[in-house]
Amino acid sequence: MDYPYWATRELLMNAICHRDNTSNGPIQFYQYDDRIEIMNHGGLYGRANEQNFPKVNDYRNIVVAEAMKVLGFVNRHSRGVQRVQKDLKTNENGEAIYDFSYQTAVLVTENKSPRGERATAEAIANGFLTEEDLQKRSDLTIFGEKRSEKGAGLTFFDEKTSDLTENDEGKQTRVTIPDFPTMLTWNVYEAIRMNRKAKYSWLADNLGVSEATIKRAIADLKELGYINPEHSKANGEWQLLK
Repeated sequence: MDYPYWATRELLMNAICHRDNTSNGPIQFYQYDDRIEIMNHGGLYGRANEQNFPKVNDYRNIVVAEAMKVLGFVNRHSRGVQRVQKDLKTNENGEAIYDFSYQTAVLVTENKSPRGERATAEAIANGFLTEEDLQKRSDLTIFGEKRSEKGAGLTFFDEKTSDLTENDEGKQTRVTIPDFPTMLTWNVYEAIRMNRKAKYSWLADNLGVSEATIKRAIADLKELGYINPEHSKANGEWQLLK
């Protein structure tokens, strides 16, 4: 909820596409408490300038840009940037802020949406979640995301790292996870627990999979008795049995 998946992905893809490959500077991707910042070495190029961006575009790495378009990673003709701004506004983030003052680099900032905190407050108010639950989960997972007190970012659990986390000393320890057929099924269940009104499209965007994959995970949850198989939704909310 804090950041729309597709918009954040598109901004990172743009950084890769437009990077100045004559520079040794890395693409920087940082998540803070209230924002995400992506800095890309390589300022606006060719015909593109601060006054006409993003309506006018130009490509520093034309071969890279064409390859990414053919592979389906990005769009051409600035349509990606326009959709990013639309998705961010819809998600209550406000538009992405571009800072061109660095001249040889571009910094883009996504401000955090209030939707996540609002949903958590509603879940607590409706009795779906308690402050104790949040405290217990703070060092483990929320929405299937691995978190640490160091604030180094987040990573969705996958099949290989699903039962690993790091303690305060940085040593990997095991985390007990319910017996689900796949980690995705568990991720879907955790997401629905936090957002009882989650739609298939929202789950797909936030977990980075197709809606068909989400539907298969939902079917598994029904079969396992985690979701009511007869009336899975009532008044737009998922009916969880566990």
